[in-house]
Amino acid sequence: MPRELIPCPSEAAYRRHLAHGEEPCPECRAGNLANNQLDWQASRIVAAMTHTDTEAGTSDV
Repeated sequence: MPRELIPCPSEAAYRRHLAHGEEPCPECRAGNLANNQLDWQASRIVAAMTHTDTEAGTSDV
């Protein structure tokens, strides 16, 4: 019994396009771009929350 493919647009479908040597469809490309932007924003928020003055070299010592 073959597996049921997850339809476009989804990350799985985007990767499937690439794995088959295809150009991703516009919907998958847009979804992948949005996911990448969210990942980047989340990483910036985490970096800002974990940044301290000591790491920046502005210690009052």
